[in-house]
Amino acid sequence: MKSIVLCVAYRPPDCPVSCFVDDFMDNYSYALILKKDIFVVGDLNCNLLKSGPESDALNELCSSLNLFQLIKEPTRVTLQSSSLIDVILTSNTSLVVESGVEETHISDHFLVYSILKLKLPKKLPDCMVIRSFKNYSSEAFKNDLEQLIWQENPIDQGVNQRLDNFNQKFLSVLDMHKDC
Repeated sequence: MKSIVLCVAYRPPDCPVSCFVDDFMDNYSYALILKKDIFVVGDLNCNLLKSGPESDALNELCSSLNLFQLIKEPTRVTLQSSSLIDVILTSNTSLVVESGVEETHISDHFLVYSILKLKLPKKLPDCMVIRSFKNYSSEAFKNDLEQLIWQENPIDQGVNQRLDNFNQKFLSVLDMHKDC
């Protein structure tokens, strides 16, 4: 299965784009280290439909990082304006089947979405251990269980470790009594 890195970005309206770009570059470098396809989603509070110093700086940032903006239509619409401030950026457009915007009627921001071509991991086959107890002796089984030392430094072990120890001991006695 191909995995991706999903990043979420938010630029508050009062944050200068230059500060956002610097922070974004620092954080994006961590994502690059993983050597995976990268998707960035978020609200950049900058109208990418209009040319201007802020939108030009963000578009230049995307270009320099080889990121492609998948959303092309307004994501926030009011009676007075419409703007594209919510983004989905990707380093690999070939993974994208479809992207778009849906009006939700619960916010002045619309829902942005992207459908990706990712394969689901293959389901591992179910594995079952079957033991035959055709010639099982409950007395012998009980005697062998009673011979085990059940508590080993209970203070030093957590509950999970104690359960694992119990299961190992119980199954080892169970295996001794199954038919061969």
